[in-house]
Amino acid sequence: MRTPAPIIVSLLIAACVACPSARAEATYGPGTYAVPEQLPHGIYTARTDVRDPGAPECTFSTWTSDWKPISGDSVGPAQSITADITPTVGHFITHGCTPWVKVQ
Repeated sequence: MRTPAPIIVSLLIAACVACPSARAEATYGPGTYAVPEQLPHGIYTARTDVRDPGAPECTFSTWTSDWKPISGDSVGPAQSITADITPTVGHFITHGCTPWVKVQ
């Protein structure tokens, strides 16, 4: 069975256009980030944002600079998640999470 990757990519990109613009700061909330311009390389952690009833999961995905998917993950309530933002990552998309904090 073949996954309709172009459709998934298009939907994710379209959904993220509606997200507020991201800006570099000590923590990183929901949105789309250009790496490394807005989100420096490193290892980040977050948890599911229980204050957002519309987001039962904390989700992230990483993409190359030309929007090819690299990886992604999600966790449910009361769980933490880790994202490794390596030099191959060009974009980072996240929603439903507490602000991401760089730990390394």
